[in-house]
Amino acid sequence: MDDAVEVLVGLAALVIGGVGGYAAGRGWVPGSKPRDDERDDRPASTFGVGPRVAMAAAQDWGRAERGRPWESAGSVWDEQEQQDRRSGAERDRLVGACVDLADRLRDRQPALYAALTRDLEAIGVTVQIPDSEPFDAAAHNAVGTESATDPSQHLRVAETMRLGYLDHGVQVRVPDVIVYRWQEA
Repeated sequence: MDDAVEVLVGLAALVIGGVGGYAAGRGWVPGSKPRDDERDDRPASTFGVGPRVAMAAAQDWGRAERGRPWESAGSVWDEQEQQDRRSGAERDRLVGACVDLADRLRDRQPALYAALTRDLEAIGVTVQIPDSEPFDAAAHNAVGTESATDPSQHLRVAETMRLGYLDHGVQVRVPDVIVYRWQEA
């Protein structure tokens, strides 16, 4: 059975990398004898080396060929996709931290708030201040109501208590708003 595995490993190596590619720089040539420290009690295979040597050579070859242009594109793309996901998650956390910081700076440090929002806008994060817009439960979080002085104000945003943010059109945080309510006397 070990001889069959060794032959399959050797054939796979020949098919994938060719004789020259497999043997070059791998420390053995088909038909050569193993070093004394690589010898085992089993008979030598067709290639002149024992199964341990053949497996070690195949593993060395696999490590050496990893990342080469002819490697399966799927694994390279998978690694890139994982890196993109990590980068996206890290960016989301950073944007979230900046949004929270902007809330703290808005009333206390207007100059720093302006600089932070300008920098956020430069990377595609926009501020939402929906004052006077029609209230939309999907886009706004109502935290209170205020009496409307005119029926046309009914269900419009009276004031934005906490700003909302969009990151390239994707909602990062929904704005907290106070909504006008018209009540007939």
